[in-house]
Amino acid sequence: MASVLAGLLGGCAGSAPDVTAGDQAIAQLGHVVEASTDVTQPGAPRNWHLFTQVIVEDDLAPEALAQVADATITIAQDEWPDQVPSGMSFSFVGEQRGADIQSAVPYLGTVDGQPVRLAGKEIAFTSEELAAYDSSADAGESS
Repeated sequence: MASVLAGLLGGCAGSAPDVTAGDQAIAQLGHVVEASTDVTQPGAPRNWHLFTQVIVEDDLAPEALAQVADATITIAQDEWPDQVPSGMSFSFVGEQRGADIQSAVPYLGTVDGQPVRLAGKEIAFTSEELAAYDSSADAGESS
Protein backbone atom coordinates (compact mmCIF):
# COMPACT_ATOMS: atom_id res chain seq x y z
CA MET A 1 0.00 0.00 0.00
CA ALA A 2 2.77 2.44 0.91
CA SER A 3 4.57 1.76 -2.37
CA VAL A 4 1.31 2.37 -4.28
CA LEU A 5 0.88 5.65 -2.44
CA ALA A 6 4.46 6.62 -3.20
CA GLY A 7 3.88 5.88 -6.87
CA LEU A 8 0.72 7.98 -6.91
CA LEU A 9 2.61 10.88 -5.38
CA GLY A 10 5.07 10.80 -8.26
CA GLY A 11 7.93 9.47 -6.20
CA CYS A 12 8.13 12.49 -3.93
CA ALA A 13 7.35 10.29 -0.94
CA GLY A 14 10.33 8.00 -1.55
CA SER A 15 10.10 4.26 -1.45
CA ALA A 16 9.04 2.35 1.62
CA PRO A 17 11.76 0.57 3.56
CA ASP A 18 12.30 -3.08 2.61
CA VAL A 19 11.50 -5.04 5.75
CA THR A 20 11.83 -8.54 4.29
CA ALA A 21 15.26 -9.44 5.70
CA GLY A 22 14.33 -8.29 9.20
CA ASP A 23 11.06 -10.23 9.15
CA GLN A 24 12.91 -13.34 8.00
CA ALA A 25 15.50 -12.97 10.78
CA ILE A 26 12.77 -12.53 13.42
CA ALA A 27 10.87 -15.56 12.09
CA GLN A 28 14.00 -17.69 12.67
CA LEU A 29 14.03 -16.96 16.42
CA GLY A 30 13.03 -19.72 18.81
CA HIS A 31 9.35 -19.69 19.87
CA VAL A 32 8.40 -17.48 16.89
CA VAL A 33 5.69 -18.75 14.57
CA GLU A 34 5.52 -15.76 12.22
CA ALA A 35 6.68 -12.16 11.94
CA SER A 36 5.41 -9.38 9.72
CA THR A 37 6.25 -5.71 9.56
CA ASP A 38 3.97 -3.05 8.15
CA VAL A 39 5.26 0.31 7.05
CA THR A 40 3.11 3.39 7.49
CA GLN A 41 3.83 6.97 6.60
CA PRO A 42 2.29 9.33 9.17
CA GLY A 43 2.83 12.84 7.89
CA ALA A 44 5.75 14.12 5.86
CA PRO A 45 7.44 12.17 3.05
CA ARG A 46 9.90 9.55 4.27
CA ASN A 47 8.45 9.78 7.77
CA TRP A 48 8.19 6.00 8.07
CA HIS A 49 6.79 4.21 11.11
CA LEU A 50 7.33 0.47 11.31
CA PHE A 51 4.91 -1.83 13.11
CA THR A 52 6.08 -5.39 13.68
CA GLN A 53 3.72 -8.12 14.82
CA VAL A 54 5.35 -11.27 16.12
CA ILE A 55 3.24 -14.38 16.61
CA VAL A 56 4.79 -16.59 19.27
CA GLU A 57 3.99 -19.99 20.71
CA ASP A 58 1.19 -19.89 23.26
CA ASP A 59 1.86 -19.83 27.00
CA LEU A 60 5.45 -18.59 26.93
CA ALA A 61 6.89 -17.76 30.33
CA PRO A 62 7.66 -14.05 30.78
CA GLU A 63 11.41 -14.73 30.59
CA ALA A 64 11.07 -16.62 27.28
CA LEU A 65 8.80 -13.95 25.82
CA ALA A 66 11.30 -11.30 26.91
CA GLN A 67 14.11 -13.18 25.12
CA VAL A 68 12.07 -13.20 21.92
CA ALA A 69 11.14 -9.52 22.31
CA ASP A 70 14.73 -8.52 23.11
CA ALA A 71 16.10 -10.39 20.09
CA THR A 72 13.37 -8.87 17.89
CA ILE A 73 14.25 -5.34 19.01
CA THR A 74 17.94 -6.02 18.43
CA ILE A 75 17.21 -7.27 14.90
CA ALA A 76 15.22 -4.08 14.27
CA GLN A 77 18.18 -2.00 15.44
CA ASP A 78 20.47 -3.88 13.04
CA GLU A 79 18.14 -4.12 10.04
CA TRP A 80 16.26 -0.81 10.10
CA PRO A 81 18.35 1.77 11.99
CA ASP A 82 17.88 4.62 9.52
CA GLN A 83 14.40 3.70 8.34
CA VAL A 84 12.28 4.57 11.37
CA PRO A 85 12.23 8.37 11.66
CA SER A 86 8.71 8.18 13.06
CA GLY A 87 9.51 5.30 15.43
CA MET A 88 8.62 1.66 15.69
CA SER A 89 6.07 -0.47 17.52
CA PHE A 90 6.19 -4.16 18.39
CA SER A 91 3.22 -6.39 19.15
CA PHE A 92 3.63 -9.93 20.48
CA VAL A 93 0.65 -12.28 20.29
CA GLY A 94 0.21 -15.97 20.86
CA GLU A 95 -1.02 -18.39 18.21
CA GLN A 96 -4.38 -18.82 19.94
CA ARG A 97 -4.17 -16.53 22.97
CA GLY A 98 -2.63 -13.19 23.74
CA ALA A 99 0.95 -12.97 24.94
CA ASP A 100 1.45 -11.06 28.18
CA ILE A 101 4.16 -8.63 27.12
CA GLN A 102 3.62 -6.54 30.26
CA SER A 103 4.92 -9.39 32.43
CA ALA A 104 7.99 -9.65 30.18
CA VAL A 105 9.00 -5.97 30.45
CA PRO A 106 11.08 -6.41 33.65
CA TYR A 107 13.26 -8.94 31.77
CA LEU A 108 13.84 -6.69 28.74
CA GLY A 109 16.69 -4.31 28.15
CA THR A 110 16.41 -0.61 28.88
CA VAL A 111 16.37 2.76 27.14
CA ASP A 112 18.75 5.14 28.88
CA GLY A 113 18.44 3.05 32.04
CA GLN A 114 14.62 3.10 31.99
CA PRO A 115 12.25 0.21 31.19
CA VAL A 116 10.86 0.05 27.68
CA ARG A 117 7.63 1.97 27.11
CA LEU A 118 4.35 0.18 26.60
CA ALA A 119 1.58 1.74 24.55
CA GLY A 120 -1.36 -0.47 25.36
CA LYS A 121 -0.17 -3.98 24.60
CA GLU A 122 2.66 -2.86 22.32
CA ILE A 123 6.26 -1.91 22.94
CA ALA A 124 6.72 1.52 21.40
CA PHE A 125 9.90 3.36 20.51
CA THR A 126 10.72 6.71 19.02
CA SER A 127 13.65 6.48 16.60
CA GLU A 128 15.93 7.83 19.34
CA GLU A 129 14.68 5.28 21.87
CA LEU A 130 15.20 2.41 19.44
CA ALA A 131 18.78 3.53 18.86
CA ALA A 132 19.34 3.84 22.63
CA TYR A 133 17.88 0.42 23.53
CA ASP A 134 20.37 -1.68 25.50
CA SER A 135 19.67 -5.37 25.08
CA SER A 136 19.13 -7.50 28.17
CA ALA A 137 21.27 -10.16 26.45
CA ASP A 138 24.17 -7.71 26.44
CA ALA A 139 23.70 -7.10 30.16
CA GLY A 140 23.71 -10.85 30.80
CA GLU A 141 26.99 -11.29 28.92
CA SER A 142 28.79 -8.69 31.02
CA SER A 143 27.80 -10.02 34.41
